Amino acid sequence: MTVTAFLLIFLLELGDTTMILTMNFVFSINDPLLVGLAAALGLMFVAATACLIGSRVGDRVEPAQLNRLVVVILTLVGIVTILYALAPGAFPPL
Repeated sequence: MTVTAFLLIFLLELGDTTMILTMNFVFSINDPLLVGLAAALGLMFVAATACLIGSRVGDRVEPAQLNRLVVVILTLVGIVTILYALAPGAFPPL
């Protein structure tokens, strides 16, 4: 089961925004080891947080409510991404 979970997450993350942003950081920082370690550490914290929250909230929140929350968050991220693409000077550089 662990191998299946690993392979599924690995395949779903290929080409994901996290991967693309990590590549962009490598291009701009030019230190693949540092960026790789930072990205791995960030993803580990995200996974740990998801596991902790999921184990505590899973029985109290209906999947439909969680899906709505995800839609709202991803819509906001999409809007900010589009605004940044249309007017990159309006936002401070990273």
